[in-house]
Formats: sequence, structure tokens, C-alpha cells
Amino acid sequence: MKSGDALRAAIEAASFLPVSVIAYRVSNLTYLETLTSSAGSFRADNRFTRAGLSNALYVADAPDLALREATQAYQDEFRAPEIPAHAVYPVHVRATRVLDLTDIETRVQLDVSMMALTGDWRAALKMHREDARNRIETHEISEACFSLGIEGVRYPSAFDGFRHNYVLFGENMVIGAKSKLPDVVLRAQALLRREKDTR
Repeated sequence: MKSGDALRAAIEAASFLPVSVIAYRVSNLTYLETLTSSAGSFRADNRFTRAGLSNALYVADAPDLALREATQAYQDEFRAPEIPAHAVYPVHVRATRVLDLTDIETRVQLDVSMMALTGDWRAALKMHREDARNRIETHEISEACFSLGIEGVRYPSAFDGFRHNYVLFGENMVIGAKSKLPDVVLRAQALLRREKDTR
């Protein structure tokens, strides 16, 4: 893949995707009070963002894909996974400058492969920590996009290359993404707040 200034130039030359969609997010109910926050992606490494880069929001094109993406750490091929309770909810996204890595021409411009986008990013991160010459290409793309003020990246899912996810850089978005929590979750949050107020 291209790097440094060549990568930034290739991204700037790409045709950006205008987006107005309803995407989906899945959040662990352990974080009920702050369910729609994206602060967790700032604190931790993720497929497309390193820790400390952005309060990035990860969403998928459908509820089932969002659930698979959000719970992949619990998957185990040798036993049924014990997955904590999660909330699935829609997120309304509007943006004008999204880099579309599902587009083959854009991938050619960046000289990035599907394997680099959908492969085992945790293994790539481990290899990078052992030797910085090992690249994490998804992180390089997002760092370049973030620095250029681009609002997000659409990328193919690791589970199904014909479907896609988005990583959205909240700091760069002109119109913030709007989450719509289910009524049962909103009621639970209100009950929790009242319980705290009475302590």
C-alpha cells in the first residue's frame, strides 16, 4: 500500500461518497448509562483506528452484521459463546466526504488489498508492536483521512466482503450521527438515573 504523502495524495484524489443512511450499532449493556458514547474507541485500538486518534463511531449496514462485528471477541468455534446482553439500535448518518473502500477503483488508487482491510487486525497490531516496520494499513488510512478532515470511511466487512461497515470520525462530521435507542433502553436509563438521584 502507498504510504505517507503518496497515501494522502491518493486519498485526496479519490471520489468521496456522500452518505445519507440508517446504519446500525450494537453496544454492550454493561455501559447502559453511556450507551451511545464513542469514547471507548478513543481509549482502545480498533480495526481502523488506533487508541487516541478519534472518538470514532463504528456502525454496520444492517442489525445482524452490527451484532456479529460487535461480539466477534466472544466467538469461539469450539463452544457456544456466552455473550453479554447488547442493545441494537439505528444510527442516522449524513456525511458528504466518506472514503469508499468498498469501491475497487479507490482500493487500486491506494494500492490496498481486500486482505489488508478484512484480515486479522489484532495479529497485525501485535506484529507492529514487535516490529514497527510491520504496517497496520487500516490505521494508516484512517490517520490520513482524519488529518485531511474526511468524515469517515466505508469498508468491507470481514465477515462478508459484499457488505460494509463505516467508521465515522465525530470530530470531522459536519452533521453529527444521531442514535435512536429502543424505548426499553431509554426507560432503563431513566430508572437508573432516578435510582442514583435517590441515593
